Amino acid sequence: MSRLLFGIVLLVGLMLSAPDAMAQQDKGKGKGAPNAEMRQQKDRVKDAADEAEDLAEQERERAEEAEERALEERERARERAEVEEGFGNDLDDDEVRDAGRGNEKSQEMRARRDERKAIKGEYQENREAGQETTDTDEADDEQQKKDKKPWWKFWSD
Repeated sequence: MSRLLFGIVLLVGLMLSAPDAMAQQDKGKGKGAPNAEMRQQKDRVKDAADEAEDLAEQERERAEEAEERALEERERARERAEVEEGFGNDLDDDEVRDAGRGNEKSQEMRARRDERKAIKGEYQENREAGQETTDTDEADDEQQKKDKKPWWKFWSD
């Protein structure tokens, strides 16, 4: 997109500077020289305009290709998610976008994370209201701390 903008700005700049350059060249020269220089200047402006149009067309083609690739990737991700999770066509756009992002490893990690969250949610639902920690858990933690060797005793050899 920046190339397109640059090409357009260049083209407009050349078009605006062409009449001034031609007027300066007319001063003090013969009748035949300004016409040849004017033709050269027009050719340069025309070449710059053609180049700007080519750049704009290339940018449009790249944007269209990128959009097509993104659509294809979303469709592949939707199919992958449907196969892996056994979903029907009930995936929303966010789930499809998440399923299609990154490479296979990142998708696998994301699936593991979602599975952990689901297990944690089920565990939280099955617990009773006052069941955060028990006294036996705290006693086990204290006993484990007492069994550890203090850090400074490692250097007393």
